[in-house]
Amino acid sequence: EQIESSRILYLGGYCLSEELSPENVAEMFRMAKEAGVTTVLDVVTPKPADYWKMLEPVLPLSDYFLPNNDEGELITGEADPLAQARAFRKAGAKNVIITCGGEGSILMNAEQTFQSEIYPVNLVDGTGSGDAFVAGFIHGLLEGASPEECLKFGSALGHSCVRATGATAGIFTRGELHDFVGAHDLQVRTI
Repeated sequence: EQIESSRILYLGGYCLSEELSPENVAEMFRMAKEAGVTTVLDVVTPKPADYWKMLEPVLPLSDYFLPNNDEGELITGEADPLAQARAFRKAGAKNVIITCGGEGSILMNAEQTFQSEIYPVNLVDGTGSGDAFVAGFIHGLLEGASPEECLKFGSALGHSCVRATGATAGIFTRGELHDFVGAHDLQVRTI
């Protein structure tokens, strides 16, 4: 019932706990897809392991998959984020977004691939920046934004996070996020 009344189902930290079985997550995502709910999957890969086993049943049900470059390399064995994105797309993820820290991010789907820079920032603390990026990206989805705009929202919220110590001290409010994105240009290009 909660799934059916949602617009987006987000699962963060997948692969961190073995209690979230691939079968249970796949069933939850299947229910969401049947209800017309957009699915977003984020992973945490704390140590080398066979993460493909956990991802194979879930990626085909994932509208958006958002690992960072280090997680992507650990899972795929590929250092290049484009190669990682291709591997995740081949495994069934509809849209793959690889965040690459100070190098920006990429988004790959069946139609196109985008590369985004980052907003310039004086880094104070990177804690929570990946989660902030995901939150900004999802905000863009909820606003009906284009993929390029979603990358801008993600980058902007990640930018706000690293300006202060801790995961939440510097985070923009919704209004600040929109003001920042409106006032600052960010290069997002098709590659």
